[in-house]
Amino acid sequence: NACSGVSKIIVAIIQSAGTLGGPPLLPAAQISLTLGQVLPVLLSALPIQSDHEEDKPVYVECIGVLLDMGAPGNLMATMADNAAVRDICRGVLTKLLPQVVTVLVKAVPEADGPGVREGIVRALGVAVNGYGIPPQQLITGLAQTEVQWLQSVLF
Repeated sequence: NACSGVSKIIVAIIQSAGTLGGPPLLPAAQISLTLGQVLPVLLSALPIQSDHEEDKPVYVECIGVLLDMGAPGNLMATMADNAAVRDICRGVLTKLLPQVVTVLVKAVPEADGPGVREGIVRALGVAVNGYGIPPQQLITGLAQTEVQWLQSVLF
């Protein structure tokens, strides 16, 4: 699945930037440009329609980790070695949060695999509560039943 491949590349770039160890693959400015261009395209291709074996790498290991990295005060963000990458994740994701929330909510019914639904719900909690953006601004792309479900699992 192309979405899984792109997600794994994003994770490798972020990990190599010193946030989770290893030499950087790209300088911070290039990471910002890459993430800013690639993440919106990835999100537009989601949710995954088939091959749900790829749910975990996409929703939990990529989007979930990016959300954790960018959320101010989040434990993972404070543990990251590279403040520039934290700021990049925060900046890119803040602009895309309504789309991220929509994708994650729409992914839940079909999500498959151990811990995937739980990982998505956790990522949704970080997206909705961790960025200081009013929830009403994040749910614009959701149907009323999806909003009700989100409220039932997060509040």
